[in-house]
Amino acid sequence: MHKAIENKGRGTKVVDDIFHSDATPTLIGQNRTYHRSISLNVKQHLNNKRRCMAMLLFEYLTGQKIPIIYTFPNAAYKITTDAHQTFDLFAQLHKPRDKLIAVTKALTTVFDSCSIDNLSTFLLRILQEQSNTMSEFTAYECDFGTIDKNDTYAKLLDKIRGCYDQCPCCLRPCDFDHTTRPGSKPGSEDICFPPFYSIVDLCLCCMTAHALRAMNGYKFEETKEASLFMCERIPDDQLLIVGSIRKKWSQFKLDHSDWLFESLLNDEELTKLRGKFLRIWGVIGDALCETYDMKINASIEYFDEEIKDINVDSISFACDHFTEFGVAFDKVAECIARSKKDDSKYAIIFMTDGLGSNPDNELNTLNGSHGSLIKKFWTLSLGQKSVTVLEQINAKMNGTYFDVDDSSLLVEAYAEIARTL
Repeated sequence: MHKAIENKGRGTKVVDDIFHSDATPTLIGQNRTYHRSISLNVKQHLNNKRRCMAMLLFEYLTGQKIPIIYTFPNAAYKITTDAHQTFDLFAQLHKPRDKLIAVTKALTTVFDSCSIDNLSTFLLRILQEQSNTMSEFTAYECDFGTIDKNDTYAKLLDKIRGCYDQCPCCLRPCDFDHTTRPGSKPGSEDICFPPFYSIVDLCLCCMTAHALRAMNGYKFEETKEASLFMCERIPDDQLLIVGSIRKKWSQFKLDHSDWLFESLLNDEELTKLRGKFLRIWGVIGDALCETYDMKINASIEYFDEEIKDINVDSISFACDHFTEFGVAFDKVAECIARSKKDDSKYAIIFMTDGLGSNPDNELNTLNGSHGSLIKKFWTLSLGQKSVTVLEQINAKMNGTYFDVDDSSLLVEAYAEIARTL
């Protein structure tokens, strides 16, 4: 538009020349209204013509037809035919974009109160302002790294990738969310524990429990069997061989003082989680034993064998002081699945002297798969035990419960079982 009008003469004179005072009638609604110019002085006419120029520009920038008549309360003005043809042709050849139309409509109140004395200069200033704005925008560093003053991007990456440090014993990765503590970064020695925790000089931990240390190749020295301890349950006085050095577990923890080895879970939560790790071990244990030259834990399955024919002294167990009821019932389900026939019936004796969590999921699986084959179920509890859990197990299996205070009474319990078979 600037190029179209810059040769039309002196800018201020153009506005005065293309708008003429007019007294012809214009149609408003159904009424014919005459706009008769009241006696105005030159300055007043010139101010109105400047307003006419602003109105013309607004109509063009909002995609409207270029008006011929421009009305005011005290006068009306008509654009010359030549000027109208020039602006109208320009409007047809250079239609404003939708975005420009929307922006201009948002500035309606501005156009309602502004006047344009020199259209050429007005448009030139707009072009110059566009150039200045683009230069400022180009010089402005608007990349994410510059505007991200709080390291949001880095924190999100850390949150997604997690901490890259692994427990030096079981190799489970640190699962603490370092992004929740200002200044704490994965693998750093910054303070990162939740406010409720008293040990604030550590920063690495497995908040959802450590893994079985056999995952990192730990085995018992004499038997070479894989150790299924979790770091939280290792006694402080237990000896470990690290490389060529023999040290107590308490010393191992001091050597890795940036790690928390104590459990943040209660005993029941930890026991359930260990049961899940044992199931994983059941899948990958053979491969890990081969990799780390470990022996798989002793077999505890015998089929169609009488007790007197089994050398129980040859069964070597890597005792880690845990009782996992769920693992035992999983094994029962496996045994039934491998041995059942069309006419098979099963009697199960569940005997324990330990404490464990309720294996509700495993019992549901056992009953769902083989419940119709299980005709008898007995629970024998010895010594220290979780009576409530054992009673819950027995009730779910619709069994008979024996509370045996002393192992010498087992003969009587088994005799009673034999009489009911």
